[in-house]
Amino acid sequence: MPGFILASAIDVHSRCVALAGRGAPPAGKKSGDWITVDVPLLRTTANHHLLALGLVFPTFYSNLFPDLRTELTTVAQQARSAGLGVWAKDTTTAGAAITDLSSLTDDLVLLPKLFRRLADHLRFAPDSSLDCFPSYPFGGADRFRVLSQRPTAKTLTGLHHVIEVNGGTVRMTHPIEDLVFAEE
Repeated sequence: MPGFILASAIDVHSRCVALAGRGAPPAGKKSGDWITVDVPLLRTTANHHLLALGLVFPTFYSNLFPDLRTELTTVAQQARSAGLGVWAKDTTTAGAAITDLSSLTDDLVLLPKLFRRLADHLRFAPDSSLDCFPSYPFGGADRFRVLSQRPTAKTLTGLHHVIEVNGGTVRMTHPIEDLVFAEE
């Protein structure tokens, strides 16, 4: 199946941050050419399509142009409102009742970044209370800004800034589309 990848950055774990397209690359472009992605081109990508179907959570990085982030946010919010895909069972901001690792892996749908931090915490500190969880992602490499806190939004390090624990329930205090992560 012919396709193309549009990439210009890697994240802190050396993973490619990219858009994937089907078919031939945009007219007149070849491998290695610089391509400015606009909203019409974005709408042709698998990234856009998967968000529209609710099959993925959005994750935004600071090198994504604001108009593209706005388009992807709109599409993700429409999928959430319609209860499509992951949004039908997502408990990331509503709160997830977590009793042990199996409740996390078998019963819940959560933002992958939060899921991974919780799974690691439960694997490596299974006897500790969830009240200790906010200190676990503190040392993580996640650097981000909260868009709704503009114009004074400062770069934060560690998801603990947007996680709340109440007994056995964990939730993020901001929806994922309100966070913009740094690539470095």
